[in-house]
Amino acid sequence: MEHVKLFYHLCTETFDSLRDEIDVPGVSFQDVFKEVVSAPYVLNELLALAALHLSTLTSDQNIYHHQAKELQTHALSIFNQMAPEVNAETCVPLVIFSSALGMHEMCETLFFRETTFEHFLDNFIRSLCLNQGVRAVTGSSWNLLKESILGTMFKQGEKTVTPTGTVSGETCSRLLGLITTANLDQEYKDSCKQAILALQSVLDESDREVSQRPSIISIRAWPVMVCKGYIDLLRMREPHGLVVLAHYAALIHLRRDLWICGDGGQFLEMNGRTGYAGQSKLYLANEL
Repeated sequence: MEHVKLFYHLCTETFDSLRDEIDVPGVSFQDVFKEVVSAPYVLNELLALAALHLSTLTSDQNIYHHQAKELQTHALSIFNQMAPEVNAETCVPLVIFSSALGMHEMCETLFFRETTFEHFLDNFIRSLCLNQGVRAVTGSSWNLLKESILGTMFKQGEKTVTPTGTVSGETCSRLLGLITTANLDQEYKDSCKQAILALQSVLDESDREVSQRPSIISIRAWPVMVCKGYIDLLRMREPHGLVVLAHYAALIHLRRDLWICGDGGQFLEMNGRTGYAGQSKLYLANEL
């Protein structure tokens, strides 16, 4: 009965809370459900997401938060046992599972965050690594997904590919200029530049949104797009990489109204300013 309650909440509340963020023209919740009903790992993760959403709304936060963790663990266990291959039948369930898992981990990192910035950053890096899995799934099945019920979304997504050239917007131009001229190993510099260009492409896409604010898809695009080299820089607490992260925090803060984000962006920016990222900005300013 608890699972029935969660499924009802998923259909009536959780999905609606994200409708404007993840809506695909011409695709209903029922259409999506038909695609994933035969994939128990997806159903368990969707129930986990509903439990997580409930935990942000009720006074029984610990109960639902614990339930969300149990369901997520069960979903991952089933997924590992099934080890589904990417094909026309599994590509949609896999990408929905990856996306739901990514939103789950983002909420865990930002909303149910660690109190110390050091531990928070460790969890954030773990979340970035998880998002690389989303990149692997979508990268290997992009053509299949374009022919699926999610085809409209992925065809639009081709406009926001991993950037390799110059930024089209101006928001990150100064940051890019500082990194370009920084006294930094070329390998590290290239990783930072790739992360900055990815962030600018997300900002450019957000500017095209009707609401003029980033959607959860846009916010989650950056962690998927950054390269492994940049994640390694964060793991090493490399100052220049942390400067870029502080700019991403501002993007998250723009969606503090969304339950997945809460005030996590502000926490990341403020603690970064007084902690690692703050030292980074000072270091970068002094250096240049």
